[in-house]
Amino acid sequence: MYATLRFVAVVLAASVVAALLPGPAWLDLLAVNLAALVALAIDVRIAPGPASLQATWDVPDVVALDRPAKGTLRLHNPTGLRLTVATHEAAAPSTGLYPARQGTVLDPHGWGVLEEDIIPSRRGRLTLGPLTVRTGGPLGLGGRQRTLPLVARLKCYPALPGRKQAELRLQRARMLQSGYRLSSIRGGGGEFDSLREYHPDDEFRRINWRATARSTKPISNTYREERNQQVLLLVDASRTMAGTVAGVPRFEHTLDAGIALAELAGRIGDHVGMAAFGADVLVAAGPRSGRTQARRILDLLFDLQPSLEAPNYRRVFSSVLTRYRRRALLVLLTELTDQAAMEGLFQALPMLMSRHLVVVASVVDPAIEAEATLVPATSEDAYGKAAAAASIAARSDAAARLVAMGATVVDRLPEDLAGALADQYLRIKSRGTL
Repeated sequence: MYATLRFVAVVLAASVVAALLPGPAWLDLLAVNLAALVALAIDVRIAPGPASLQATWDVPDVVALDRPAKGTLRLHNPTGLRLTVATHEAAAPSTGLYPARQGTVLDPHGWGVLEEDIIPSRRGRLTLGPLTVRTGGPLGLGGRQRTLPLVARLKCYPALPGRKQAELRLQRARMLQSGYRLSSIRGGGGEFDSLREYHPDDEFRRINWRATARSTKPISNTYREERNQQVLLLVDASRTMAGTVAGVPRFEHTLDAGIALAELAGRIGDHVGMAAFGADVLVAAGPRSGRTQARRILDLLFDLQPSLEAPNYRRVFSSVLTRYRRRALLVLLTELTDQAAMEGLFQALPMLMSRHLVVVASVVDPAIEAEATLVPATSEDAYGKAAAAASIAARSDAAARLVAMGATVVDRLPEDLAGALADQYLRIKSRGTL
């Protein structure tokens, strides 16, 4: 049960009146307080139990990071009287629930709807509830309070702004899917398409000798771009990815680019897989084709957070080579830093390069880029500029070493990474290098 401010005001007013009455003051005060307590007890007794309100939540199963969503709480008044109800929903601050406390008046035997906004600030699993409900009595002096085991669970996915950049490149992807090649080399694809009469500029190895034997003219094979090639996302979820870039963890930017690439490759018809790792493989999805594969990968990654462990590239790459023997495009989403910190990657990378095509993607910090071009006004600014320049130089050296080993490096600002990675993927597809 609970007492309202009205009950306190009634007791205070009655006490003042009792003090002015003739006779023993303590006896008058006692009588007044007993009368107020009896009225409160009657009010609480008449108030319906909170469990009888049939409270239900209507909230979306999936919400997006920093994107507003709507939720509603429905309450039913089982009595024939107007009922005052107050609610409080328990939720973590990262859920962004507003308002958490609400109140309404329910008509007799009627329903009430309380609307709320949900703007999550953290990706992962969110929980709303339990729900605390107060039902007031007809006198307004008090009522009943109870915490109901009403809990709603939501999934908060990343906002994925990079998907728009992938959509802009879909027309080019559809050209590849239709078998049109952007390379000047004819017949460079790997999937057989049809037979046609031999042309003088056809490659000699494309001649179909069996078809030629049955014809009076030479016949050659034509090929189209393969539609079932493999693309594997290697998502670094180690401690190096926990640092923030433009106020957002580096892991979020690379996750956005990876999902955008997975959607694009799935629409073309390639098989897309994923392995997220720290000191070992944390979660993996085998290569599959279809538009739903990107959503399946997102379901596995939406609540994954960078660990505090250092990446063990050799162990992870060995596991990848054991699971996936077919040649594939491996997209390593990681962080470029100085060569000493990346020595483990340099030593393990040849394991992948012997069989697969490797693209290393990372995020450039715009704040460091801006500080490197700053005109220093103080000695502190000069030190900051020198540190930023050294960081950029170390990053460039690491990228150059990866390129020298045979990998392709895509190092872009957060807003450009998804588009640049999609362009590089389509470039590889058009050249038939995979």
